[in-house]
Amino acid sequence: MVWSRKGQRPNLPFTGAHFKDNVIGAVRPADGKFFSLIMPTSNTRSFQIFLDEMQRHVQSRRAVMILDNASWHKPKILDWGRIQPVYLPPYSPDFNPIERLWLNLKQNFFNLFTANTHDALTNRLADALCFYIDRPELCKSICRVGGFI
Repeated sequence: MVWSRKGQRPNLPFTGAHFKDNVIGAVRPADGKFFSLIMPTSNTRSFQIFLDEMQRHVQSRRAVMILDNASWHKPKILDWGRIQPVYLPPYSPDFNPIERLWLNLKQNFFNLFTANTHDALTNRLADALCFYIDRPELCKSICRVGGFI
């Protein structure tokens, strides 16, 4: 959020360049454990890498993952391993608890942030993700699911 005088537009810096990173992540609302990867693209291949790495780092016998209806979440070639996918109804991303975490991350780390280089963006993003990974209680409170916690 930006404050400005009534009738005046706020002056925000803009370099004219566009940098982009993609983040794939999952949070376990019960204990706030958060896992994410910064990826160059969002597609089936990068999502499979995420699934493989998550299962390698997050030890659990079985997991349910709530997903939106992105095309790369649904191909039959995906190897889900110990994960059971549950898809949200179309156009309802607000039902996914991790969306609140993404909103919180954007507000706290990217409000008024201008990246002058792609590395600056990636570093800022990595710092933001580490902040939440290191604070499972915060993730738990942000991603609380009514009736389950």
